[in-house]
Amino acid sequence: MAWTFQTHLQRLGPHSPRRLWSLPAARAYCQKVTRVHYENFSVLSCFVPTGLLPDFRAVYAFCRWSDDLGDEVGDEARSLELLDWWESLFLSSLKLESQPDHPVIVALADTMRRRSIPPSPFLDLISAFRQDQRVKAYDSMSQLLDYCSRSANPVGRIVLHLAGQFSPEKAALSDEICTGLQLANFWQDIARDRLIGRTYIPADHLARHQVSAQDLDSSTAPDNLRRLVRELVESTRGHFQRGAKLDHELPFPINRQIRLFRLGGERVLDAIENQGYDTLRKRPRVTKVDKLRLLASVVTGPVPQAASLIKPRDALARSKAWCRRVARTQAGNFFPAFRLLPRDQFDAMCALYAFMRATDDLADETGSSTKDLLEWENSLAKALLGSPSHPCHAALVDACSRFPINPAWLRETITGVRQDMGTVRIADRAELEAYCYKVASVVGLCCLAIWGADTEENRALAIPAGYAMQLTNILRDIREDKARDRIYIPSTILEKHGLMAADFPREGPAFIALYRGMAGLAREYFRAARPLGAKLPRAGAAMYRGIIGIYAALLDEMEADPEATLVQRASLPGWRKAAIIAGAWAGSISARGR
Repeated sequence: MAWTFQTHLQRLGPHSPRRLWSLPAARAYCQKVTRVHYENFSVLSCFVPTGLLPDFRAVYAFCRWSDDLGDEVGDEARSLELLDWWESLFLSSLKLESQPDHPVIVALADTMRRRSIPPSPFLDLISAFRQDQRVKAYDSMSQLLDYCSRSANPVGRIVLHLAGQFSPEKAALSDEICTGLQLANFWQDIARDRLIGRTYIPADHLARHQVSAQDLDSSTAPDNLRRLVRELVESTRGHFQRGAKLDHELPFPINRQIRLFRLGGERVLDAIENQGYDTLRKRPRVTKVDKLRLLASVVTGPVPQAASLIKPRDALARSKAWCRRVARTQAGNFFPAFRLLPRDQFDAMCALYAFMRATDDLADETGSSTKDLLEWENSLAKALLGSPSHPCHAALVDACSRFPINPAWLRETITGVRQDMGTVRIADRAELEAYCYKVASVVGLCCLAIWGADTEENRALAIPAGYAMQLTNILRDIREDKARDRIYIPSTILEKHGLMAADFPREGPAFIALYRGMAGLAREYFRAARPLGAKLPRAGAAMYRGIIGIYAALLDEMEADPEATLVQRASLPGWRKAAIIAGAWAGSISARGR
């Protein structure tokens, strides 16, 4: 689901029909908002205990709605009206007899009640979003810091409340980190903010360095602006340094979460410095490779001892827990099926998924190179020799020691993902199958090893299963892949339907015919793999049938309206996935009973 705020505002705004939301429905809405809009939440959630995830999602959804009411309406007067409405909804939810009719407010009210969070941080946030409509520039740093105290610091205070760790002393340290994050974002986005009429560099600083409006609107930063940005970056580093003590004041795992925030902000400042303090020419950014390295340093680094109330048993326990959280928050279609396995197999599947997810992410990150994948492959080799460097490594190596997973299969996936780097064109069906084998079929081979069913006969069936699922992914992601200049439909098939790579995909009869032909090919692979379910142990059979069932149902949905995939990425509702998984489990039991 793509986030189009106007659509949500029309459906849930002040003039929409009143609807009473149940708490589960409200939480589901917040989860959807978080999942589709906040790309970093999947990383954040790896450090969030499962019981706190609904609360974090409710807080994020509130912040998202508040921000979008300010920035996505397109009319300042209308934004102020909507923020007043939003504040009135929030305030009314504080009354015991209140029955909120907005899902975010319903979920947040429950979170505030259970976690004893005062209303002040949320009211401060709304105040800051109002200020954005009225104030477009700041005279002094003290004015800007006052704005940060309401636009950024409340988020850190809410996190402390959620974790049951709030105190004035900890809040002061958190404020330093949150202010640092906000300021780093301002210096990173000077050009972007100017485009929407905002200038966050204080006027007295601009005057002292003789920086004019024309300088701020240049395509590259002049020397005087670079000197000013350097001064601002160094000052902002001081906020992070003063807040670093919070690592040692909080228990595991929230200390890791806060540390990840802080290091991410420091890495933004590093990116600005590495660009010569010129943020006009190009927006400095933290790449996905940088994020992976940050995550590795946070997860594998020592746990501060001062306030560690919950100490992980060892590196393996931490790695398994991390992989489980990655699978839970990112595996989508797969994770419900993972749940059908015994615990040791479940942990191995989560480790395998986390490794595959990290590998795939390297190909999708703008600016990644084959060198990054080579480093990743080398880190795998070192991990297998006893020197893990990524959060998933210890759990993955443990899985390889418990089950006959061939490390060559893991390396094969890296080779396949390397093919995704840059422009992708597939010549014919044979090349398509070779690609699908590397990125999908070998995953099936690893699964056979985990399920205790690694035989030559089963491998021969797992290979077309991988073809079928990867081809389903290809048909689902045609639009997104083209945006990255990747076309996985073989050229021979494009030519057969009179289509050219340059203007593919394009609505019309030819596209529909091609799409349904490729769907038919995927079904051929599904049919070839079907006997595998009867040859697996019960838990493995249930998982296999569950995943195959979900993918086959997804293929049905897409084949019914091929052109819809050019507008929105197809997915199945949660209830339908659950029904398929339940049917797969029941089928595996009845099959074994005969």
